[in-house]
Amino acid sequence: FGTASVGQEIIAAGLKKTGLAETMQFTMGVRLLDQVMMSYGGPAFRNFSYTFALKPLNATDSQEIDNIVRFFKLASAPLRMSTQFSRLYDLPSVFEITFHNGWDENPNLPKIGKCALTNVGVSYGGDKFTTFDGTQGAPVQVDLTLQFKEMELLDRDNFVGNDF
Repeated sequence: FGTASVGQEIIAAGLKKTGLAETMQFTMGVRLLDQVMMSYGGPAFRNFSYTFALKPLNATDSQEIDNIVRFFKLASAPLRMSTQFSRLYDLPSVFEITFHNGWDENPNLPKIGKCALTNVGVSYGGDKFTTFDGTQGAPVQVDLTLQFKEMELLDRDNFVGNDF
């Protein structure tokens, strides 16, 4: 670095501290900014979210939806193994999510690696909470949101020829 670039950096730092950078922006139409670059931190685990509006036709269907919600809540929870001095957890269920056209896997949709269910969101009753007559409050609609996180880090080889 020559002395000119060091001098420019000193002037730039002084302009920022004194508010002259803002003045230059309004009078000259230019702005002095620090150069910022992102640092690559490696691959990240992908997140997936699916929302379903489940609308039972009767109280029996409503009970089946309740069973589905309970299944996903149970599958998302780890099992605590009791120990005297620490907490150990057995991992929750692992899901393999695939998309199908009838019985066959859909080749036009991407593949997803093994996932953990990280959140189960449930909203009962729809926009205006309503229940079936003659039941103990069985809702006419249940909105279910499932959030998954992929458990394997993918690299370029996973995407080339594998449609991830």
